[in-house]
Order: sequence, then C-alpha cells, then structure tokens
Amino acid sequence: MTPKERMLCAINHGQPDVVPVAPDISGMLPTRAAGLPFWDSYLYNNPPGWLLYLEQVKKFGLDGWFIYGGLGPSRDDKREFRTEVREKTHSKIVVRRHCDTPDGTLWQEQVYYRDNPEVMRTSNWVKDVDKDLPTYLKYFFPDPSSCDDADFQEQKRKIGDYGVVGCCVGYPELGNLYIGVLDGTGYDGQRSTPGGLERAAYLAPKTDPDSKLGFDVKG
Repeated sequence: MTPKERMLCAINHGQPDVVPVAPDISGMLPTRAAGLPFWDSYLYNNPPGWLLYLEQVKKFGLDGWFIYGGLGPSRDDKREFRTEVREKTHSKIVVRRHCDTPDGTLWQEQVYYRDNPEVMRTSNWVKDVDKDLPTYLKYFFPDPSSCDDADFQEQKRKIGDYGVVGCCVGYPELGNLYIGVLDGTGYDGQRSTPGGLERAAYLAPKTDPDSKLGFDVKG
C-alpha cells in the first residue's frame, strides 16, 4: 500500500497492510529541521509549513497526515486585510492585522518568535462584544462554496501518494470564540474580560438567528 492508501484504509475502519505511522510533528519539527526562524513559515509563509512537513514525510518514510489545507478567498468575501509590523527585534515580531469591512475595521495582534513555535495572541478581533461581535459574525464566515481552492489543489498534487490531505473550513461556534476571537479569552495569557464570553453567547443568537454560538458549548 502507498501511504495514502494505508491512511485512507485505516480512516475508513479497514485493515491496512501495516499500522500507519503518522506522528504529529506539527510545524515545529519541520521548521527546526530546516534551520529557519519560525516566523519565516508561521508569519511570512515562506516556505509554507506544509512543504516543510512534506520534506520530513519523505525523509523518514512517514504516512502523511496533512492537516494544513485551507480554502482561498470566497467570491462573497467583503473583507480586506492589512498587515502592520508594530515591533521587530532579534527575537520577535509583533504584528497587527487589520480587517476592513463595510461596517468598520476589526484588528488582531500577535507575536511571532524566532526560536519558539508558539504564536502569542495579545489582542483578539472582538474587543467590545456589543459593537464588534455583530461585525465579526456578519463578515468572517463567507459562503465556502465559492472559495478559491487553487492552493488546496496544489497541495493535493504535490503530496500525491505520500498521504491524505485535509481541508479546514471555519464556522461560528462558541469554542472558536473562546480560543481566538474574544479579547481576554483563550490560552495566550491575555487580560481578563469578565462576562465577555457569557455576553457573546447571549448576543450571538440575537444577532444571527442561525448561529449556534449560544448552544454549541465544548466541554
């Protein structure tokens, strides 16, 4: 079996020729093995993390499990992004990413490190729940059926039989708000925003009746 056949067989509850070997080496080991600063891949996407991962899959004969796939912009996407470097030192780069929408601008700030794969999020998109959350819900989830899949197709071509390829599509749910949207939430050591998550869970269904934010709670 090829790595792709082996992984597909196991995923579909079949019995492959051998147990697939697909350790989660993530982006850390491939980037470190390439001798690059982590911000080259994580911030500038040069080279893309999935290409670094593919090099290690080939080198060690792994069964590839590619979870880095994603879709490009949707034709319905009304957002425009701008990136601003706020600070750059020998060890870190502080980046503010602005998202312009017809209803105003949201921004997020992150810190990328030379020698550490962790990306520290110091400020999230939603700072004022009542003001920013409706804008986030309205514009951050354009129709995925009209997304450009050129990058995803390129990944599939280059990966070939080295493994299986996954594609991530974001959707509005409470877990995503907690991890990376509400200011003062998540696991990045941000300041506390008392009541923010509860306010979002209350407000989201009123802002978007189809939203599951008020009910999809992860344990």
